[in-house]
Amino acid sequence: MELPCFIFLIWSVFVYINLTPVVLQLDVSPLWLPLVFFSFVVVFWISPLNYMHRGARFWLVRTLARILTSGSRKVLFRDFFLTDILCSLVYSLNSLPLFVCVSVGQSVGCNTSTSAFSLVFAAIPPFLRLVQCGRRYYDSGNLHPHGSNALKYILSLSVVTASYIWRVQGEESGALVVWIGLSVVTTVYATGWDLFFDWGFMDRKHGMLRAERLLGSDSQYYFALVSNVVLRLGWVLQLSPGHWFPTVSLSSISLLLALLETLRRVQWSLYRMENEHLSNVGQYRATKDIPLPHARDGSEHDDDDDLEANNHNRHRTGSSREALQSRLQILKRHVRGRKSDDDSEEEVRAADRVRAGVGSMSSSSE
Repeated sequence: MELPCFIFLIWSVFVYINLTPVVLQLDVSPLWLPLVFFSFVVVFWISPLNYMHRGARFWLVRTLARILTSGSRKVLFRDFFLTDILCSLVYSLNSLPLFVCVSVGQSVGCNTSTSAFSLVFAAIPPFLRLVQCGRRYYDSGNLHPHGSNALKYILSLSVVTASYIWRVQGEESGALVVWIGLSVVTTVYATGWDLFFDWGFMDRKHGMLRAERLLGSDSQYYFALVSNVVLRLGWVLQLSPGHWFPTVSLSSISLLLALLETLRRVQWSLYRMENEHLSNVGQYRATKDIPLPHARDGSEHDDDDDLEANNHNRHRTGSSREALQSRLQILKRHVRGRKSDDDSEEEVRAADRVRAGVGSMSSSSE
């Protein structure tokens, strides 16, 4: 949290300078301040000096480079996860042409809503996700889920294009009707994808949630389910803003919708990461619990059925050797049921390491 908090602090300083007589004392046009702030953030982030988590800063820079070159290499989880986040920052990306016009042109009369640049910047994130889906289909050969997921971003690109045509040609062109129809279809499809695939919800046996839940009570999950659906419908406010908020300008409503979409994406990221972790645990790419060589407090337990035997052994005297043997048997069964590919070879090596650990413990105990 240090990096975003520091950036927010610097942004607050620039806002303070812009709203106080300080900017007049500096004899600097306030229209230059956004450009100065943006330049500071870029230099701060890409600086090779070892300060404020250089590894984390460079990790983000490398990941953004991978995203911009999507399609040229295998797509990793971090690539499409961050690109999905960029899809919720369309308002910020769409404001870049306005930012350049105001800062460089030194004019407050810029109107970039009908500029082709606004269409290009708004279409970049869904286009990159579409390319990533195509690359994942090329690497795996699985039409589902990669082809099905690509359809979601094709619909998103269609909505962006229809919205631009509506702004340029007006309601008389019929683009408004097309935009509404595409927005309805995209909202239904994207919401269903969020709940079924990204979050793993809608299991009737578990109250329309999922079997395993790690974050808080069930009410928290139900709130996320309902709020995600409601926030996905935020575009409805743009149809008749004078009806919903008669005293609020359209630009203020657009800013409000952008903030709500950011909050929705934060919530989506939380449950998406949880579902990904549980999937990795189920496929033995990660573990919820690592058995220790000493008995732990009996108040700790795990609700996962697959690790029930392991947890039971962990609280017994001499449980470490039995827990390792139990984990070895799980790995053996899993490897035996899979084809001989790269993933299974890694699991075989993991089983060998566990077997070596059991052997060393046996020799030491003797």
